[in-house]
Amino acid sequence: MKVVIPLAGLGKRMRPHTHSKAKPMVRLAGRPILGHLLEWVVESQADAVDEVILIISPHQTDVEAYAKTATTRPLRMVVQDQPRGQADAIARVKSFADQPILIVFSDTLADVTFDHLKATDADGLIYVKEIADPSRMGIIAVEDGRIVDMIEKPQH
Repeated sequence: MKVVIPLAGLGKRMRPHTHSKAKPMVRLAGRPILGHLLEWVVESQADAVDEVILIISPHQTDVEAYAKTATTRPLRMVVQDQPRGQADAIARVKSFADQPILIVFSDTLADVTFDHLKATDADGLIYVKEIADPSRMGIIAVEDGRIVDMIEKPQH
C-alpha cells in the first residue's frame, strides 16, 4: 500500500502558528504534526506500507528533511505549485497509483487502526465523523449508503 498525505494547504485555520511555518511542521506535544501522522499511519503498520508520498507546496522546504528522519519507509515528494485544493493535489499522484492507496489529510489525528483495510472489498472508503460546526471542515452527503457529495467548509 502507498500512503499519500497532502500537505500543501495554506493552514489558514491554524493561524497565527502557520504564519512562520507550514501546517505539518507546527509542533504538537513536542514534535511536528507530520511526525505524529507518520507514526500513526506509517510506522504502526510499516510492513504494509511500501511508500509514503507527501504532497507539498514549493515553500515547504523543511518538510522533506524532517520526513526522512521520521519514517523508515521510502519517501516521495510531489509538489503542488499552486493552492488549487485537495482534488488537484491528489490528482498529482495518479501516475503512482499502481497499488492500493491510503490518503490521510495532514490535519487528521484519530484513534483508529487500519487493520480492517486488507479485508475490505470496496473501491474506496472514507472515514468521517460528525462534528458540531461543519463550517470549519466539511459535510459528506450520503444517499442509500453512498457518498453523493462532499462540501468543503460550507457557509450554511
